Amino acid sequence: EMLGNFSFGSYFKKQAIYLAWTFLTKELNLSPEKLMVTVHREDLESVEYWKEIIGKDYRDDFIRIGPDEDNFWTMGDGPGPCGPCTEIHYFSNFTNEWLEIWNLVFMQFERLENGEFKPLAKPAVDTGAGLERLVSVLQNKASNFETD
Repeated sequence: EMLGNFSFGSYFKKQAIYLAWTFLTKELNLSPEKLMVTVHREDLESVEYWKEIIGKDYRDDFIRIGPDEDNFWTMGDGPGPCGPCTEIHYFSNFTNEWLEIWNLVFMQFERLENGEFKPLAKPAVDTGAGLERLVSVLQNKASNFETD
């Protein structure tokens, strides 16, 4: 199951990042030390918002710059809305790996037939957190198959 929300012009990057960070660290009480994000290589705006919102809990290894295939969302190969995304990862002690738990997609462009990008009149946000992954993290289980 995917937990998520949309915003079509009501709020954008800063508010979406704030809501995700607050939910994970305040409502679910996940330790900031166990979290890391990836950000698209050209999305310096999101990098600055993450630093601002995290504040005193920010550390140098918190943000990793990601490639197009991981941090730029499209509707496929053709024209349509698209934009950079930032993914939130949780460090699993079971696998010693980072587990993606939430993706925030910032649809701010329209890709035209010729491949050029045109800014959208109303940028949108589409976020999705994996319910099963969050449950495995909250219940301290190695996988979602071990949760109740």
